[in-house]
Amino acid sequence: MLYRDDGHVLLALRSGTRWADGYWSVPAGHLKGGETLPEAAVREAREELGIGIDPDDLAHVVTVDYREGTEIRALTAFFTARHWTGAPDNLEPDLCRRLAWFPPDGLPQPISPISAAAIAARADSRTFETCWLDGPLAPV
Repeated sequence: MLYRDDGHVLLALRSGTRWADGYWSVPAGHLKGGETLPEAAVREAREELGIGIDPDDLAHVVTVDYREGTEIRALTAFFTARHWTGAPDNLEPDLCRRLAWFPPDGLPQPISPISAAAIAARADSRTFETCWLDGPLAPV
């Protein structure tokens, strides 16, 4: 998660991803090969947003246990970075309709439940959160 000095968080409007299309979400991705979580966060920031982050500038915020019904779908680790080089830009327009900054108490709707859970947990200084859904998110 990227936070500006004024506390706003960067969100992406998902599109063409096959999960949560039409929902706002923190920019995110998956591990590749033998990457560590910080290495993946740095790579994803570069690939999706065109910014450089020093791994030492990352801080783990929260891990979200995401479940659909009774099935565990993912354990998602969220990091925060307040320092980076470059300006965030949408480098994946086929997967993201747009990027925008929002205050944590004024998040857009609909927002992915995982992102909402992570942002709320950060605000309350919790480092673990469980996010339950009745089933997969339908595109909006």
